[in-house]
Amino acid sequence: GVRTLRIASAEELREGFAAEPGAAYPFGFAAEVPIAVDPAIYDEEWLLFSAALPTVTVQIRGRDLRRVFAALANRVSELPSAASAGQA
Repeated sequence: GVRTLRIASAEELREGFAAEPGAAYPFGFAAEVPIAVDPAIYDEEWLLFSAALPTVTVQIRGRDLRRVFAALANRVSELPSAASAGQA
C-alpha cells in the first residue's frame, strides 16, 4: 500500500498528466494511476476544477463525483477525512 501522499510537483504534472500547475483535475488519468479522495468532497454542493489548462473550468456536483469515480478503470481509494479521524 501507500504510506504517504503528496501533491505532484509542477514537473510531474506536466510530464505525467500534461497539466499546468493550478489546473489539476480529479479524473482522466491512465488506468494505472490510482486516485486518492477524501470522501468529504462528495458533500460539497459544487466542485470547480480546471481540466489540464487553467483557462478551462469544469463544474460538477460533489455527489456526482462518486459516480464518475465508480465508472473509471482507476483504483479509487477513499481516505479517512479529518472529521472521521476525530481531528475536526
